Amino acid sequence: MGRGIITSIESHKHISYVILPSSLDEGFILSKQTREHFQEFLKAKGFYTGNIDGIIGLRTKSAILNCFQCKTATPITDVELFQFAKQLGDTNTVRIRTVAKVESNGSGWFNDGRPKILYERHKFWKYNDDATAPKSTFFNYPDAGNYTIDADKNGINDSYDKLLKACEYDPMGAFMSVSMGAFQVMGFYFKEMGYATPWEMLYDCARSEKAQYQLLVNYIVMNKLQKAFLAISGKPDTCRMFASGYNGKNYAKYNYHGNLASAYLYYLNKVR
Repeated sequence: MGRGIITSIESHKHISYVILPSSLDEGFILSKQTREHFQEFLKAKGFYTGNIDGIIGLRTKSAILNCFQCKTATPITDVELFQFAKQLGDTNTVRIRTVAKVESNGSGWFNDGRPKILYERHKFWKYNDDATAPKSTFFNYPDAGNYTIDADKNGINDSYDKLLKACEYDPMGAFMSVSMGAFQVMGFYFKEMGYATPWEMLYDCARSEKAQYQLLVNYIVMNKLQKAFLAISGKPDTCRMFASGYNGKNYAKYNYHGNLASAYLYYLNKVR
C-alpha cells in the first residue's frame, strides 16, 4: 500500500520526487510534509489563512471546498473545441461533443460549481502514504464501492466528503484517487496530464472548460485512442473500440457504445 515516500518538495508549483521504500514512521512524517505543502498551495491561491501545520481540520477543509468551487468558469469556445478536434485528426466537433455528452451529460461541474469528481476508495488504499489512515468502507478500502451522492444530506457531493476525509491523511493520495471533470480522468495521471500535483489538475478543471477538454485530448493521445475516436459514428458497433479503450472492458454493460452512437447522431444534426 502506498506509492513510496516523497523526500524532496521544492514548491507548490514545481515538485521533485525521490521515491524510497516506505515505513510507518517515515510515511507519517512525510505525509505531514505533503499536507503542509498542500496548505501552502491553498494559501497561495488565497483560500487559506491559517497556520501551515499539516493539520487538515475544519478551517483547511473549508478552504478546500472554496478553492475547488467556481461558478464563473470560463467556457470553451467553438474555435478552441475545433482546435482540439483537429489535434485528434477530426474535421469537425461532432465526435468530441459526442464524448462530452456521454461522459458527463455535457457538463463537467456539479450544480454547486465544483468540478465533477468520483472518489475511488480502493485507489486511496493503493496510493495513500500515511499508514495511520484507518481501513474504512467510507474512504479507504481495498475494494471499489460505496458510490453515494449525498448520503448525509449536507448538500455536498459525497465524493468531496470522501476527498476531504482522505486529505486528513495524505492529500496527494487523496487527489490521485478521484476522476475529474467532464471526462473523468483519474488524478493519478497528473504527471502525464502535465501537472506537478493532482490538486493543481483539479484546480484548473474548476476554472476552465478548456482545461477539462485538454485532459480528454491528452488521455486519448496517451492511450493511442485516436483511431478509435475517429471511428465513432451513428452505428454502435463502430463505437465499441473507443468505448472499450476509454471506459474499460465492462463498457457494454452500461451501453457506452450505444450511447456514443445515439449522441453522435444527435450532434450530426446540430453541428455543421
